[in-house]
Amino acid sequence: MNRWRKAFTILAATAMGALALPAAATASTEPEPVQYVALGDSYASGVGAGDYIPDGTLCLRSNNAYSAIWADDTGADLDFQACGGAQIPDVYSSQIDALDEETDLVTISIGGNDVGFAGIMIGCTVLPDFACIDKVDKAEADGRDRVAGELEQLYADLDAAAPNATVVVMGYPKLFSEVTCSYNAGISVAEQRRINDGVLVMDSIIREAAEAQGFRYADPVPTFEGHGSCAHPMYVHGLRGFAPESYHPTSLGQSDGFLPAFETAL
Repeated sequence: MNRWRKAFTILAATAMGALALPAAATASTEPEPVQYVALGDSYASGVGAGDYIPDGTLCLRSNNAYSAIWADDTGADLDFQACGGAQIPDVYSSQIDALDEETDLVTISIGGNDVGFAGIMIGCTVLPDFACIDKVDKAEADGRDRVAGELEQLYADLDAAAPNATVVVMGYPKLFSEVTCSYNAGISVAEQRRINDGVLVMDSIIREAAEAQGFRYADPVPTFEGHGSCAHPMYVHGLRGFAPESYHPTSLGQSDGFLPAFETAL
């Protein structure tokens, strides 16, 4: 009897040791980093946030962009494709090829340049109120009549290019606190209100197209509230000596405006 009990004890100990080995190996295995591709325009690339990456392009990709901050915090493998000035055709020509079946996460903001963002801001700085408001009216109509359909097609193509990815579509923040200061000289309070309202219209177009595709929509309007141009602190620059940064998010806008909105959507 003692001999059988001894044999059983040895067998049991051996079996438990064999079971313990895979558990130890599993515990020591590092998880694969998230494969993250950031697409889009200047609001996605971080124009205005400084600390630009010297990558030989004019994209003004910033280490302070929310995508770069999130990737650094989480250890994600970031493929930073977003580029200042990008429109929907640019996503097709120079960004979408970064996506594949291995892509885990995609973010994108696009559409503002397609309705003439830069021309609106220049026009509203130098033209009277009625001319500025007319520009915004036309941009809204273009957004509804043309850009909405182009966004729907783009989102479908992103889904096909990265079928296993979570896609987060970032909206745009309101730019103004609707007061006058030296940072937005030339843009009246009435013009600021009309531009802010136009941003909300564009956001609604983007959101509808994104959610129709099953993508997640990140809304930065609440996190930027009270921090437009002329506020303290400002999350959006006013007119800048380095013109491309004008009316773009500051580094605080990226870290305290866009990043929380993105994390909420995730």
